[in-house]
Amino acid sequence: MKILIIVVLLIILTGCVEKDIVDIIKETPSETETVKEEIEEVKVEEKPEVQEPEPVEEVEEIEMSEDKKTDYIWINRDDFEPSELNITKGTKVIWINDDNIGRIFKQIGKGFRSPIIDAGETFEHTFNESEVFRYADLNFGTKGRIIVE
Repeated sequence: MKILIIVVLLIILTGCVEKDIVDIIKETPSETETVKEEIEEVKVEEKPEVQEPEPVEEVEEIEMSEDKKTDYIWINRDDFEPSELNITKGTKVIWINDDNIGRIFKQIGKGFRSPIIDAGETFEHTFNESEVFRYADLNFGTKGRIIVE
């Protein structure tokens, strides 16, 4: 008899609980409805305009004179172009920063040192002694060599 009463009570309680759970589920908005409401509340913001970096000014073609008293070296992201240059005494070398950031380099050991050369800017040095000049970029370690005969 006790078992019968317990079973009847369980059936009654289970029915009530299921009914309450079903009512709760019906009253609670679904996740989809909640997300839809949140999306409607959010205003679409325009993306800020992305500023493109300013291009480095193009360097005009430069004609070399027959006596070759001026030479040029372009500073690129990964190297100096040319990385090795043969010149005669009295030649002026102009480095042109063809990168989009400032660069600085110096002769290895004692000697010339450039200031910070901004994008598109130049640095020049005249070589008056016969010697091999090695130089390196202070930030990236890129190396170059000028042989003065």
